[in-house]
Amino acid sequence: MILSDDAELAALNLRAMGRRGPTDVLSFPLFPPAAFPSHPGQAPGAPGPATAFALPPGTRPHLGDIVVSVGRAVAQAH
Repeated sequence: MILSDDAELAALNLRAMGRRGPTDVLSFPLFPPAAFPSHPGQAPGAPGPATAFALPPGTRPHLGDIVVSVGRAVAQAH
């Protein structure tokens, strides 16, 4: 997780989502949608799970990055 400010979130929001202005949180998945198991809310025709590589026992896969605007999170907490 990356803690940041509105200016960085606004820049990331424009670059990654094509939307102007800051947001409270953005997530960037490491795996493509096909890497996740099928589920009831899945879009029709979406690909199923891909074969994943084996991880050492007791480890968790890194799912991606999350960037949070600290100022916006504090404002929303009140």
